[in-house]
Amino acid sequence: MSTRKKRQNMATHGRNSATGNGLRQHPLTGNEATAIVPSPKHAHLGDTTYGERALAVLAFAFDDDSQRRRPMSADSSIRARVHRIVHVGDTALGRAFDAAVLVLIVSSVVAFIAESYEDVAKQYAEFFRGFEAFVVAAFTLEYALRFWTCTYRAQDNGLSSFRSRWAFAVSPMSIIDLLAILPFYVQVGDLRVVRVLRVFRLFRLLKLARYSDALQTIGGVLRDLSHQLVVFLFIVMTALLLAASAMYYAEHDLQPQQFRSIPHTFWWAIVTLTTVGYGDAVPVTLAGKVLAGIVMVMGVGVIALPTGLIGSALVERLGRKERKKCPHCGRDV
Repeated sequence: MSTRKKRQNMATHGRNSATGNGLRQHPLTGNEATAIVPSPKHAHLGDTTYGERALAVLAFAFDDDSQRRRPMSADSSIRARVHRIVHVGDTALGRAFDAAVLVLIVSSVVAFIAESYEDVAKQYAEFFRGFEAFVVAAFTLEYALRFWTCTYRAQDNGLSSFRSRWAFAVSPMSIIDLLAILPFYVQVGDLRVVRVLRVFRLFRLLKLARYSDALQTIGGVLRDLSHQLVVFLFIVMTALLLAASAMYYAEHDLQPQQFRSIPHTFWWAIVTLTTVGYGDAVPVTLAGKVLAGIVMVMGVGVIALPTGLIGSALVERLGRKERKKCPHCGRDV
């Protein structure tokens, strides 16, 4: 049989073998190429010549899409499953994991509050120590799993493993996770420092933001308005400084104990600007009363301005979120 006839038979055999089993035959050997999945890009192979078919197969072998279809290693497969459980949480195990973490967060905060009663703390000291060790061990395991799986799909995002781990370590939620377990591992002799570190356990409440869509939405709104809120805070601090300075010079001569210095007068400025008005420091001069009235009126704007900014941004963000939902299944698209 001539060479030309062999090539024609080989091409005919390759076309006739293209069945619906999801496999494609190699155009040179006639064997099934089990790692190759039919792609619309290369559906025209059956109508080409021998040389064109060979070039197309080589192109397919180096195609980015085909490279991603290669089987994952055992480590990558396990990492992918753990990543889906601890980061995505859209499976039964993922939802159970999230529920367990939520229970631990609430339980640890309740235990922290209960320990503030001295008689309870003494009577159940062993229980509190054991429960705290268990909670810290669980949160440490959670942090380790998140740190281990944060590199999954890092290359797809153009990041190296080191950069992916660094980005995870410095993210706000990761810092909160670390602060929630840090006091247990830090051993210091100063009792005052120990008490301060124990307060860090309340950072576990902030871990709830990871499991609440509402809290994540509010956090996104605050990030969007970060520049405006910083400018607003600067304006408020300037107003407080001006009010405290003016009130000090207006009232210091008649009430040296109530308005001893400008920093001391800051307390009056804060409670007046926020319209709280405890009444522990009251102006008696005409200038002081006029100034106090102006600061009270300004306090209305101090409350209303950030409320309006956050409210409008929240409505806008919720509107965008609703528009992204699929009209058929209701899921985000």
